[in-house]
Amino acid sequence: MKKYHPKRKINYLLISLFIIIVLVLLAQKTVLKTGINIPPRNDNIRSNEQPEINPQDNKVLQNKITIDYGGGRKKSFQVAAANAYEALAIAAEKDGIKLESKEYKYGLIVESVNGVKNTNDKYWIFSVNGKPGQISADRTVISPGDAVIWEYVRSK
Repeated sequence: MKKYHPKRKINYLLISLFIIIVLVLLAQKTVLKTGINIPPRNDNIRSNEQPEINPQDNKVLQNKITIDYGGGRKKSFQVAAANAYEALAIAAEKDGIKLESKEYKYGLIVESVNGVKNTNDKYWIFSVNGKPGQISADRTVISPGDAVIWEYVRSK
């Protein structure tokens, strides 16, 4: 009959535990490798300094906005905006154009641009990349590079 050796059982457990730990560490190194690349730190830029931005590169981040008063009178601007109304408001501020709008429950309506007011037969409409606005201008989100056109048109 064999004698029971508790010390031998503990040795087997310790060896098994050691092998499992080694296998887990190897798995982390090889199989579970994430491959995340961290970009190198640029020590030339101090925390309180802003990197220089080339104005030519910045044009890509902007939107072209055109205000068409009709009769061949148009003005175009490059602005960075989040929605179609904000694009118009920024362009108006840049050029000293007076802008009048009114808030309704369904959104904001442009009522006058540079003294050219909405009437019963003419009004201001907008389009983004050639597509007429489907909702109010302040709720129409635009992306960098989008072209926004505001036109004073005759009702049909």
